[in-house]
Amino acid sequence: MSEEEIAEDLLNALAEILRDVLSQEELERAMRHVVIPRGVSDKLKESLFKIYTFRIIATPDDLEWKERISEEIKAFLSFKTSKYGDLLPHFFSLNPIQGKRRTLLLRMANPFQQGKRLWAWVTLPVAYPYSPPTKLVSQDGKIEVYTSHTDTSKCLGDIVKNRWSPRFGIAHWLLFVEIYISLMKSPLKI
Repeated sequence: MSEEEIAEDLLNALAEILRDVLSQEELERAMRHVVIPRGVSDKLKESLFKIYTFRIIATPDDLEWKERISEEIKAFLSFKTSKYGDLLPHFFSLNPIQGKRRTLLLRMANPFQQGKRLWAWVTLPVAYPYSPPTKLVSQDGKIEVYTSHTDTSKCLGDIVKNRWSPRFGIAHWLLFVEIYISLMKSPLKI
């Protein structure tokens, strides 16, 4: 690993930690004081400001909801085309549904049938984005993933709830769902 790559990884890790406790404005102010090691371009510093955190914190009932949805789509696309590759390989598109502020349509791969795609719905709670999405349910009902559920085999639980921030979005939640799907396909045997 080159010095530039190590510096970039360290700065990304620092920004991730700070993002959870600082507002975007505070993070930008803090990052202005970060000393970039010699040889690392200013482009790296700029990229730290572009780590995806939501600028608009709006619930489905707020006037700014349309802007938040636009940001959700932008975040989803940035996760699909990150410099680390496609971080959401099971998910192809995320679209709002006209007239349904708390439900979004998701095109996804069927984890049980290679090459098959299906539709799913992501449902948001009244308190979104202060609470994570509540569920993802596929059109055929064979895939159900919940943030909270009495059936623990379908539940992401405290792993998500205890780490959630209103600066996260649906794409962040889908990262947890990616892990869940991977474990469903290939369970760990202890």
